[in-house]
Amino acid sequence: MTGITVRAGTPADAAGISAVGAASFHAAYDGTAAADGIDRHVEAHFGTVAVSRELLDPRVAYLVAGQGRACLGFAKLRESTAPAAVPGARPLEVQQLY
Repeated sequence: MTGITVRAGTPADAAGISAVGAASFHAAYDGTAAADGIDRHVEAHFGTVAVSRELLDPRVAYLVAGQGRACLGFAKLRESTAPAAVPGARPLEVQQLY
């Protein structure tokens, strides 16, 4: 595969991020719990509405790996409070990597 880039996610990426997150989560967890519970989790965490809201949150950053405008994968980073063992003043937590 050539031409893969990594860029900051924008609201226009919500559907692509949602699709990659949902497909990946289903691939990993289908059959491990009740299907309706998996579906509720996917909608709450990977639904287009949830992703769109996070893309507008200044404490959250998405990095999108893609070709053109197609989302092939993503990382979700969130500003967080540093535990005592973390020396940085403004740490980022990697919350999702797909």
